Amino acid sequence: MPVSRLGLHPGRSLGWSAAGRTVGLAGEVHPSLRARLDLKAPVFLAEIDLEALAATPEPPRAARPIPRVPAVSRDLSLVLSPGVAYRDVLGALAGVEPPAPATFALLDRYEGPPLPAGQVSMTVRVILQPAERTLQDAETEDYRSRLVAALERALPVRLRT
Repeated sequence: MPVSRLGLHPGRSLGWSAAGRTVGLAGEVHPSLRARLDLKAPVFLAEIDLEALAATPEPPRAARPIPRVPAVSRDLSLVLSPGVAYRDVLGALAGVEPPAPATFALLDRYEGPPLPAGQVSMTVRVILQPAERTLQDAETEDYRSRLVAALERALPVRLRT
């Protein structure tokens, strides 16, 4: 969070809070203070209230097991109209039952030649991370085909060739 403290440059400093209490701050020394101290280069400082930090309850830790089998990824390069948002694409993809836990990531959105005017390209990476066994190529390809079919049913989209 931004912090306004005497001696610190506003907009170039921040503070840390925990349980409603400030436990630390850091930032650049204010230029007027730097000038009064005849400091030529920017100076940064930090302060941590160790007692307040130690009294703060520790947040729950999130952990997940390290996968024992490799992930599989496929990129879907789509051509669609500029008005179609990534959340619309994600909604269509999320409705397809995956053979393993799946995540989606937007890699690229492109507009311009060689695409015709009024079209954009969007590349979405699909990552399947099985927990127990390696996926077969046929399973992965079947899932990819079902994803494309779901996109074509839900949106004005085609695969980029």
